[in-house]
Amino acid sequence: MKKKTKRIEDLDRQMQDFFSIVNDGNDLACVLLGVNYLDEILRTILATRLKRSKVTENILNPSYGFLGTFSARIDMVYCLGIIDKKIYNDLRLITEIRNIFAHSFDSISFDTPEVVKLLGQFQWVDSFTGPKVKFEDYPPGSLKHSENRYKYTDTVGILGPKLILICFKEQGSL
Repeated sequence: MKKKTKRIEDLDRQMQDFFSIVNDGNDLACVLLGVNYLDEILRTILATRLKRSKVTENILNPSYGFLGTFSARIDMVYCLGIIDKKIYNDLRLITEIRNIFAHSFDSISFDTPEVVKLLGQFQWVDSFTGPKVKFEDYPPGSLKHSENRYKYTDTVGILGPKLILICFKEQGSL
């Protein structure tokens, strides 16, 4: 039996919900949703590369699999040669940012010095995007969020499609 394909309207609604939270949610929601998005892509890449079996399902299971965490998946796709060092480093930085948000009792934002320092270390997206956006050129009050939040969302927003392309290549779809 042929697998049912999602309708474009359903995918569009899911993407609208995703961008609504990323654009309008608080910083914590933005970080967690961004990580979950990238984590699901990495899980799919690994599921594509590994033998289809119950064992693969078990090791990728987020509850108990040894490749069930975002960190472990990042390490594995790098060790398999699926991603390069710059993408690996940026994904590790995203993990560190997530951990700062997830494990703090204090109010954390993208403007917290510890987070700003990590955002300044992104490599792959900076080499990909070309000239830097000059946030000071925008009229005061015209931007909804801080420059630092945009740096995070731009990184996730550009890495996601790049990883999806890698997944298609792994599947032999490209």
